Amino acid sequence: MLKIIADWHILCDEILNYDLEILLTERRFHPRLSNNVGQSVALPNIVNEKVVMCVYLDEDAWLDNYIISHELCHQRLKLKGLKTIRNLSDPQCFIENMINTLFDHPLVYKLHKEYGGDVNQMKKKQVKSIMNIIVKDIHMKKYRGDIFFASIHVADTIFNSPINYSRRLKEILKRDEDLEKKVNIILSIMKKSDIYNYDSNLTLRFNIIKEFNIKGEWIIHDDLKKLKNIIYSN
Repeated sequence: MLKIIADWHILCDEILNYDLEILLTERRFHPRLSNNVGQSVALPNIVNEKVVMCVYLDEDAWLDNYIISHELCHQRLKLKGLKTIRNLSDPQCFIENMINTLFDHPLVYKLHKEYGGDVNQMKKKQVKSIMNIIVKDIHMKKYRGDIFFASIHVADTIFNSPINYSRRLKEILKRDEDLEKKVNIILSIMKKSDIYNYDSNLTLRFNIIKEFNIKGEWIIHDDLKKLKNIIYSN
């Protein structure tokens, strides 16, 4: 993690001309994240009149180097110009966060591996967890009660897991035809073009919205531009 932090400061100096310090804090202190159980995230915020990058964590992730590094990798990609999507019609940002995370993750895991992160071990744990859920609850009704969320999460795990684990998950997935169908549609979209290319990656996000007919006022969101605005307007 020390290498990621060192590179973070170098990149901030090069791109922002500003030393964007990293602050670890608890997720419960962020009003929009306080009810999102298990969701760690890094977001810029103003603390003591200074703009910092806050990494909001659950209590059990406080000293988890993997999770902290993972969230910093998300933000490093945005510093390098990776754009996301936004639904202006949804102030809760729930669906947009799911889609953005789905298409961020292949790039995040690739970057994290370059820094020596044990991504495969984490994905193996996720595969086992999802398989247990499907076996116990065939329609995953208890899995946040949302079939679209379940489809996104399962597709994310299959796409980014070691091949032998993704195959096992696909086999278990056959127990639920509706879930399997949605997951396969998402995976086919993810493989349409080069997901590691920033422009193609952005297009694929809009392809998901079109395929599933997700209503809303969808726009391209430039996180780097927003971050600069926060820094230089403060």
